[in-house]
Amino acid sequence: MKKYWIVLLLVMAVFPAWADEEKLTRVHKIFDLPGVFSRDGVLQESIGVETLAGIASPVLKAGQSFPASAKMKFGISADCQCAKFRLFRMPADGSQSPVEISYDAVRGFSPDNKTLEILFEITDNRKVKLSVEVAETILPGQLLEWVPAKEIVSVPQPKVEPVPVKLVEPEKPAAPKAEAKVESFKIASAQVDCMGVAPMKCLSIQREGKTDWENFYDSIQGFDYEPGFDYEIKVKVTPVENPPADASSLSYALEELVAKVPAVTEEEKVLHDIWVLKSADSKLLNSETLKNKPVLELHVKKSVYIGQAPCNRYSGGMKVLENNAIEFESAAVTRMACDDLAAETDYFALLERVDSYRREGLELILIAGDLEVLRFKKVD
Repeated sequence: MKKYWIVLLLVMAVFPAWADEEKLTRVHKIFDLPGVFSRDGVLQESIGVETLAGIASPVLKAGQSFPASAKMKFGISADCQCAKFRLFRMPADGSQSPVEISYDAVRGFSPDNKTLEILFEITDNRKVKLSVEVAETILPGQLLEWVPAKEIVSVPQPKVEPVPVKLVEPEKPAAPKAEAKVESFKIASAQVDCMGVAPMKCLSIQREGKTDWENFYDSIQGFDYEPGFDYEIKVKVTPVENPPADASSLSYALEELVAKVPAVTEEEKVLHDIWVLKSADSKLLNSETLKNKPVLELHVKKSVYIGQAPCNRYSGGMKVLENNAIEFESAAVTRMACDDLAAETDYFALLERVDSYRREGLELILIAGDLEVLRFKKVD
């Protein structure tokens, strides 16, 4: 009798699966598989199962979207007393061989129309929880649809194809469009020679707030330039998009004509002023006893002169010619009597003889032939 129990114990020790066939061992594991799930729950790699009787095949397929706290059952069968299976990560693009992540055996398994029921569950933090037990309720290879953890419904799982994701580059924000602005120009009365693609005439302009004059190579839409006049205008300056290589990147249009005045000539700059006699080719006019020195006021644009002689006021016409030539016509004089009438007579006689002029600093010299006859100084 003793021998019988010893043999029985030895058999149970050697073949524990037979002795404990009704007490099925259940496998519970949680796998942390970095990179398998995207943030939105899409599986990036397939997960496959292999038994001793079968080749690894994907159970969870890449491209499927799995909600957290959901489960799926999968049945496999084997032809051995002791059920063994492997779990693999299978790269979707096939670039690598499957990588084993688990090797398990389930006691109590027999091939008598029984299957291993493998339950996959996705935890809230996107880990894979695996449970395995022997079951007779599902057929080998049968898949059940993913459902919320609290309701497992036996519905065939539809085939879910991965949805291709089209990457669209974000549009670059458009560069801010440059706005038009209004500038003030002063334009000189005469154009200047300049060089563009070929020799040309340019306006000479002075921009507001600047002291230098510059050549202006563009045209101003709506502005009719007339030589001999000084202008002050307001111009609308607008950036041009994609201008030709040989064109300006700005366009100009007349906004307002502020002023248009006849230009001041060089003769005006030299002569147009009020002058008082400093010296003359006359003893009477140079006399220290002369009470009132003659005053001469020249208006070049009007071609007239006016003034105050030692005794009377006077006015007359004049001609300003080229090469500093000048002519004074006989003056119209008031008839006031004074002690310096003789000096006044000399003054008008010298004035009518003048045929040219010269400017020296603040002094104006009137000349008859080669002789200086009257010298004036500028009145402050």
